[in-house]
Amino acid sequence: MNIESAICPYLAPAIRIEQPLGEFFVAAIPARVLLATAFTNYFRIPKRDPQIEAYPAIGLQRAKSDHRLRELERYIQSVDAAFPNSIILAANEASSGQPPIQESEQWSIVTTGNEGLALRIPTLREAASIIDGQHRLEGFRNVPEDQKGMALLCAVYFDLPVAYQAYVFATINFNQKKVDRSLAYDLFGYAIENEPPNAWTPDVLAVYITRRLNMDPESPLHRRIIVAAKDSDALFSTPLGKGEWRVSTATVVDGVLRLVSAHPSLDRDRMRTAPIAKRSRQMLSVDSAPFRKAFLEGNDILVYLATVNFLNALQHIVWVDQPRESFLFKTVGIQASFELLAELIPLCLANSDFRYDLFARILEGVGTCDFSQPFFQQSSSVGRIRILQCLRYLVGLVDINGLPERDNELYRGALKSSRQSTFQIRESNPNQGSSRA
Repeated sequence: MNIESAICPYLAPAIRIEQPLGEFFVAAIPARVLLATAFTNYFRIPKRDPQIEAYPAIGLQRAKSDHRLRELERYIQSVDAAFPNSIILAANEASSGQPPIQESEQWSIVTTGNEGLALRIPTLREAASIIDGQHRLEGFRNVPEDQKGMALLCAVYFDLPVAYQAYVFATINFNQKKVDRSLAYDLFGYAIENEPPNAWTPDVLAVYITRRLNMDPESPLHRRIIVAAKDSDALFSTPLGKGEWRVSTATVVDGVLRLVSAHPSLDRDRMRTAPIAKRSRQMLSVDSAPFRKAFLEGNDILVYLATVNFLNALQHIVWVDQPRESFLFKTVGIQASFELLAELIPLCLANSDFRYDLFARILEGVGTCDFSQPFFQQSSSVGRIRILQCLRYLVGLVDINGLPERDNELYRGALKSSRQSTFQIRESNPNQGSSRA
């Protein structure tokens, strides 16, 4: 008995859905069946006649993303993989270069004994074009065989013209709105208290620290981190005053995350190959993140204290002298500040010192620069880089000639009335201070 005769004909209970565009049928189909029977019709433009101004187009799917496929393969092999959204198919389509679908090979809807409906797949021939969900399905291609049995929700259209297939694809991908990253992070860590800390992935720890920075009265970000929920002001007895600056949850989470993980998605997928009861940080290896060792050892208090002491030094030494329009209070400024902290942590580790006093000495020159200058009012990436480069110069990580050569004169102009910190970073005494806050 070959594999096709063992699987086919495959019958999947189906539900008929009526909508203005037409009817379709919802059914659950194992990934291994879909891998054999569904195909991707990639968008391409064949060689055209130069005498004709218009050009023909074939297919509707984007090219495969190998990076996305690798991420999906890891996710599929995690213990909590879930694909509740449907793969949309156009049944009884022939893939490129293949003969038309014969009647004996066509998918169909049949009536079952109890007057229900079922989707019937008679053979393992490619007979369904993927309108949406190609990466989700292709992610199963190289996973272990036992995981290819996962049922995937499918919405199957019959006799849907190619033009309408393109319309459905375009409608889905143009009208969908990305989930707000701050909301995603809030939801991602909403049940932190239900997981043992040693089972926290780097993302979860970053969410925990972000929430603590928002709720801790001793934190400079107290009440300043925007919570995605509409009733975020209900967290506090009184809201911030009108005009007070705030920062998104996603910005702070990303900043903390870079301190403990160089590859957060890889770490998350690796830890989630085990159930929570067996999940631990020891499943991960050392990487280039400055606080990676502290994370692996569960020394979360060190990560928090270093972060809050650095932010307090920023508040009292730098922010206090900045005009309200300073870009240090914008997303780009907070991003650059966390990047600076990541560069300073190795120094702190070498000195075994994470106290406020050390950060205050390092940052003493930063407040002498006016970060509200038009020089910093650029696109998010350019503005962030310019702020970071100036911060690096002002704390003594680079000299003036170490700033980007192309814009060196612009940097000199922005820094002309500023002075570097007197703290000698390169000559720090390794025996100085302690790790106590």
